[in-house]
Amino acid sequence: MRYWLLRRPPHYSDINPNAANTPWDYDKVFVNVRLKEGDIVYLIAAYGELYGWGYVIKRESYMDNELQHKAYKATITRTVVRPDLIKADDIKRVPELTELFSNSDLNLIELTATQVNAFNGLIRSQGVVAPADLKISEIEERPKPNHDFRKYHSRPKCRYGSKLYTLD
Repeated sequence: MRYWLLRRPPHYSDINPNAANTPWDYDKVFVNVRLKEGDIVYLIAAYGELYGWGYVIKRESYMDNELQHKAYKATITRTVVRPDLIKADDIKRVPELTELFSNSDLNLIELTATQVNAFNGLIRSQGVVAPADLKISEIEERPKPNHDFRKYHSRPKCRYGSKLYTLD
């Protein structure tokens, strides 16, 4: 299970505690193949405030005409939904979390154990149930995949009269 920050805010009228524990669809989510069903997602509203968290129950890839590239439609059961659960200023005061808001182009960010525990601490400080904390080594020690495919290319080589294709 992985933990994510999702900055794909719904309209503020849809951030309602009565919507807790019901599936909610988020479109235009950036593609990350590591996002899976059962992952935990912290939900950020339009002005950078945390309004809840939940579990991914479905992920569908589609071609988004507006973005002009592939995107996900993620369905998340929002366990906790509360307007202004954690204010943006309070989040930015936590050193482990400030870097998450430096790149506004990304709307799906995988979190480290330190960041997960920081969010959980902020949530619990409001008297609200939070996901389980992680041991620092649970995520940090996972090897990051190498997505640099530029070095892979096929080059034809001839060997004994037949073509043999290799990756350099």
